[in-house]
Amino acid sequence: MLAGEYGFWSEGKKGPFVGDDAIRSWPVEANLTRYGIGIIDQSNLGGGGWSMIGGLLGRAALGEAAIELFGKRVTRVHGMKRVARVVCWTWLRLVSRWTERGRAGC
Repeated sequence: MLAGEYGFWSEGKKGPFVGDDAIRSWPVEANLTRYGIGIIDQSNLGGGGWSMIGGLLGRAALGEAAIELFGKRVTRVHGMKRVARVVCWTWLRLVSRWTERGRAGC
């Protein structure tokens, strides 16, 4: 599990890429930021695989908590050129976290 980690993984190996400190509003762009994640898994023979990319889409302060919206786009890919097929979907998750100030008051 990749809890608490940002980065880019391809064929089971973590890459050195870390993007800019920005928040983008679409998972395809969010994976290129510091808060993004990209995972590509494909068979060794050039067959099918999956691409999952996404990251932080938005953040808002709410009193002593922060609300964050994360998004992920999942795409079925085929061949060495990773051609996307129709099978794809976008997943969104809303997360609430205590800020340091909120945590201190507990």
